[in-house]
Amino acid sequence: MKKRGDGQVINHSELFEKRDDLEFDVKFHLEPELFMIVIAALVYHGDLVIAYPGKKIDPTSLDELSKMSIVDLVSFKHLEQPKSTPIEALVELFSVLGLTVGLVKNADYHKDAIKALQTDVGKRLTQVVETGQKIRDRYVLWNIELLTEQDRTRINEKISELKTFLESLQKYNTEGKLKNFPYQKRDIKDFKEQLEIIEELSRLTKFVDDLTPLIHYLSEAEVILPGDNPVRKSIEDTKKRVSPDLQDSQKRTDREFRQDLITELTRLKREYVGEYMALHKNARLGVQEDELKKKLMKDQRLIQLNSLAGIEILPKRQLAELQNMFSTNLIPCFTLTEQDLETTPICKYCRFRPLESISDQSVNQLIYQLEDRLETIYQDWILTLRNNLEDPMVKKNLKLLSADDQRLIQEFIETKTLPDELSAAFIKALQDLFSGLVKVTISLEDLKKILMEKGSPCTVEELQKRFEEYLASLKKGKDAKKIRIVVE
Repeated sequence: MKKRGDGQVINHSELFEKRDDLEFDVKFHLEPELFMIVIAALVYHGDLVIAYPGKKIDPTSLDELSKMSIVDLVSFKHLEQPKSTPIEALVELFSVLGLTVGLVKNADYHKDAIKALQTDVGKRLTQVVETGQKIRDRYVLWNIELLTEQDRTRINEKISELKTFLESLQKYNTEGKLKNFPYQKRDIKDFKEQLEIIEELSRLTKFVDDLTPLIHYLSEAEVILPGDNPVRKSIEDTKKRVSPDLQDSQKRTDREFRQDLITELTRLKREYVGEYMALHKNARLGVQEDELKKKLMKDQRLIQLNSLAGIEILPKRQLAELQNMFSTNLIPCFTLTEQDLETTPICKYCRFRPLESISDQSVNQLIYQLEDRLETIYQDWILTLRNNLEDPMVKKNLKLLSADDQRLIQEFIETKTLPDELSAAFIKALQDLFSGLVKVTISLEDLKKILMEKGSPCTVEELQKRFEEYLASLKKGKDAKKIRIVVE
């Protein structure tokens, strides 16, 4: 073939001769079937092209030989030289892909060139598939779609074209096939534009990936802060201001804009951490205050109040409110640090959410107020018991108690102090004494509504009249001497 020169062929008749009706190749005397194995190997390597009627077999279509019958296989017209390797187009391709162009310029390195090409194509196809998935998943920051529907349609078309082109490159995996590389430089330039779409999306992906952790953090932080909190207001203002910029493709690719935005979001995060730490400290007991809470929960006065709560005339709501404050408002948490808030905006120990905080008052101050409140309730209940024991009706009932019970009650009246241990007998004795009394409970809210109808001003006489009418309604059908009004 080399001696024949460019454009020349070797006809079938020049390769075979007949002897006794049997055909052999001229030089080696191989049967045609075996000779075709040699020819196929040369085609595979890129040294020959086989011409059949209506088609030609080169390295890219070699598998067609396996589908032909033996008769058709040996009935080729001629052999011709393959195309020369299109170095210029391959150099352009390798340049666009960022591969070493010297590998295709030198025939000695074509095996390395093929390996580099196929490795790169495999990676890019994976990237194309992942990018297509991201387009379906959408690019979103702060609930803002960064790509319009028109953008997505255009990008999907480019991705589809790029995938088709890359898949077509996969079959050029031998030196022989490389000689039949069909693309021209202009085709490579079109391919370059498609690759730039992937680069554009890669930059957008990086932009989203860089900002998502910060924006996700601030979005979660925003919804757990009270509406009037200044840090929440700052987050809301920033979101409103940068939203148009996030949708601007040119802004997104601007490195300075991206860095400034990250800096601002990081500053907002630091502000939030400082604010959350302050709110957390305000809403959670410290070590010392938690010890005081534990002490108060075991306080003898609280134990006695719980024992007395079964006595009907006592305002049990006071005790219930006090205990509710202990159990729901006075939550200890003193291990939180700023480092704990680096990855999550909520305390991982107590899950404190400022939006749900009931009071702006520091619980570390409240615990000391509750200590005073406990003492006040304790003394008020003792006074209520003593006052009612002075009632003539109750004194009359005292004589009906057993001697032991009378002694217990008499000791309390004289000492004006509850026994350290409130026995069941003592509680039962008090319940029996006050059993004839009728407890009437009113709330301050109800009293306010009755006395100040619709908030309208009234004269002294009107107020006195309303109060008397209200009292009359409370004692209606009851013995006024037995009624005990308890304000809850």
